[in-house]
Amino acid sequence: MLFDAINVNVFENELNGQIQSELLSQDQQNGEDRLYLRGGEGIAAVVSLFGDDNDGNGVADELDEIRQNNWLINEANLIFYVDKDAITDGYKEPERLILYDVDNGRLLTDYNLDTTSGDSEQVDAYTTHLGRLVRDSDGKGDYYKLRITNHLSSLIHQDSTNVKLGVIVSQNVAVPNFQDVLNTISPSRNYTEQVPSGSVMSHQGTILHGNTSADLTKRLKLQIYYTDSN
Repeated sequence: MLFDAINVNVFENELNGQIQSELLSQDQQNGEDRLYLRGGEGIAAVVSLFGDDNDGNGVADELDEIRQNNWLINEANLIFYVDKDAITDGYKEPERLILYDVDNGRLLTDYNLDTTSGDSEQVDAYTTHLGRLVRDSDGKGDYYKLRITNHLSSLIHQDSTNVKLGVIVSQNVAVPNFQDVLNTISPSRNYTEQVPSGSVMSHQGTILHGNTSADLTKRLKLQIYYTDSN
């Protein structure tokens, strides 16, 4: 019996003290200035669209206003900018992120309707919905653009539930099945029970600007192009 060419990979999952402290004290009401993502024994971010429900009718006020205006959504994107001050090894940045419905453990409508789903190159599959990392002239990651046009249109015109959206690194976005999460650490136990299996296979991570970032131009954005039907 020959045991030649055996390769062993060792992944270090221990976080430095500052990051661990930030993850354990997340502001779930107002958001954060940085979003940490990692595959494997991972770290996910959770995004809530449209803010507060101040009138108590069960629908976020901003979404209520859009529904009343009956906007026709031409395109909608979540744009996540990489925190370049926190990332040193740009070539190790993950090419893909995946977006999913945290409340129900499933992918969004935009995933199923993506016409690039059959792309022969794994890294280029589902790029209409889950855009690849856009890099700058120095090869460092600049931003990810995740298109949610159909998801947002359903929220407005079909009164779909405004679910929380999970964001996590993925090694292969073309693998749509989910895996159960064990031994979650607060505050994730409030949200995440399942994650897309492609995230489990990934050893990469990144740091993104959140919605309260000091750099106003790089804050997490929901970009909407619409037609006012009125």
